[in-house]
Amino acid sequence: MAELLKLKKLSTGYPSHPLSRELDMTFRSGELTAVIGPNGCGKTTLLKTIASLLPKASGEILIDGKSSSLFSHRELARVVSYLPQSRQIPDITAETLVSHGRFPHLGFSRKLTSYDRSVVEEAIKTAGISHLRHKRLPEMSGGERQQVYLAMTAAQQAKIVLLDEPGTYLDTSHRFEAISMAREMANQGACVIMTMHELGEAMEFSSRLCLMDKKGDMVWDGGAEGLYQSKLIDRVFGVETRRADAEGKQVYVFFPKEKG
Repeated sequence: MAELLKLKKLSTGYPSHPLSRELDMTFRSGELTAVIGPNGCGKTTLLKTIASLLPKASGEILIDGKSSSLFSHRELARVVSYLPQSRQIPDITAETLVSHGRFPHLGFSRKLTSYDRSVVEEAIKTAGISHLRHKRLPEMSGGERQQVYLAMTAAQQAKIVLLDEPGTYLDTSHRFEAISMAREMANQGACVIMTMHELGEAMEFSSRLCLMDKKGDMVWDGGAEGLYQSKLIDRVFGVETRRADAEGKQVYVFFPKEKG
């Protein structure tokens, strides 16, 4: 797998509120990485810093071996996409919003080519939102809007895809669909990094797990089974993790830690 993103001694946060410190990490094409950790530990800040939406405290971010600071805004939008947890709700149709994912690739005329339209159509199909094509965003439920925004992200065809809690507003079945979309983007060669709240789903479906503690330090970077064996997730979240076998597949469940 090709190396797409490299963090070199990257620190995030602000002088009065530092978060992650001196991260040395490499992310490759085809990877689906879940970043997990307690609320307030800096997961969203890390994604925003990688996307150049927040300044680095120190260190360097390399994209395809080139410093992210050397990319223009337009160039960066072609290679990095970022989907936040919450956003404005424009009064446009689902199809129009998905088409916005192609904007970084268009000329000054902002006219979609036949190729752009085919990409938009495929994203709508993959996201399962064909029935929402002509529906306007303010008329949708939060879950429907989230699916449309995921389709827009897929249509952008960025090499690096950053998803901040993509399961927000979604029920269980639609969360699985969102994860499936993320996996499909990775299968197509993207480096996908997403923050996740549901620990069991993160451990089951991602190919790589990055665990941050309350101080913002990265205390684990690896697979689910190794994380389970390390007991770090129990220590960071104050839970007891148990492994179970469900029809030949290992799953992880979490319980409050017994007192005493």
